[in-house]
Amino acid sequence: MGAINRILDFFFPRICPICGGRLSLSEEELCLNCLLDLPRTAYIQRPSDNYLVGLFLLQVNVIKAVAFMRYQPDLPGSGLLKKIKYRGGKSLAVHMGRVLAEEFLAASPGFFGGVDVIVPMPLTRGRLRHRGYNQSTMIARGVSAVTNIPIDETAVQRVSFHVSQTQLSKFERQENVREAFRCTRPERLRGKHILLIDDVITTGSTLQALAKSIELCAEDVSFTIVTLAATGETRHI
Repeated sequence: MGAINRILDFFFPRICPICGGRLSLSEEELCLNCLLDLPRTAYIQRPSDNYLVGLFLLQVNVIKAVAFMRYQPDLPGSGLLKKIKYRGGKSLAVHMGRVLAEEFLAASPGFFGGVDVIVPMPLTRGRLRHRGYNQSTMIARGVSAVTNIPIDETAVQRVSFHVSQTQLSKFERQENVREAFRCTRPERLRGKHILLIDDVITTGSTLQALAKSIELCAEDVSFTIVTLAATGETRHI
């Protein structure tokens, strides 16, 4: 850290979004204790044979699916997800994308092998304008920085989002995202192994709808799915 940044850090200390403690000069976004304490899942140990993969089985051609951490309101990291999604946590989302990519590669060196392009979960224009950024795109940028896999943010658009998914049942979620996506540049995705990135997976209905829309417009595609978190409605092994 340069002299100017040290001075800025003295007068405007950086705070860990989980514990509220002051970050040291060597810490980025999260303090080391909170980073180590995040409730990681074990999906990366069996990326092609786990509960998340089963959510998409027989629906779309998902090869691998993993989530980095568990999300429940009472678990460490719940504040991290809220900051990333609702409180302007752009740099935190990029940082967590780098962290999960580095840890996945350490646990499974070939995990990203064969992936051609990253497609982050799109937002509607209205939600993007309201929030100011797409948190899934920020996570994707962190992953891309580690893996050098290019990101395509414009090949697929979100064209509808009737109501928030948060309080809906699994069936209601499926209905809510039906026909929610449209391929605008299918030629960019044909024949590709696509890495879909989202912030949180609950039932998988939104990711399934995104993957299905791509399959319908672009031939011979396959998918790896990565999310920062999986909710308590999913199993974590």
